[in-house]
Amino acid sequence: MVRTYKKKTDRQPISPSKLMKAVKLVEEGWALRAAARQCNVKKSNLWDLLKKVKKSGIDISTAPKKAFKQKAGPKGIFDETQEKTIVNYCILMCKMG
Repeated sequence: MVRTYKKKTDRQPISPSKLMKAVKLVEEGWALRAAARQCNVKKSNLWDLLKKVKKSGIDISTAPKKAFKQKAGPKGIFDETQEKTIVNYCILMCKMG
């Protein structure tokens, strides 16, 4: 890797408070583009969040953290309970030898 590496983008993390404000504006009847412009967020980010909220049925006003939770990497194969069961089984087998 080059010693003087510089990032080529200046991407910033999206502020959940700005997105929440934009979502509320859209719910009040504002156009998506106008709400995004007013709250200084990207239109595509706002659209993706609205799709996620609509698809999962999350009420954005009561559970904002669920809507903004982002997981990096591919989708997991097992759900949380299955994964815990497998981990406990592996630990048990290691103890048994």
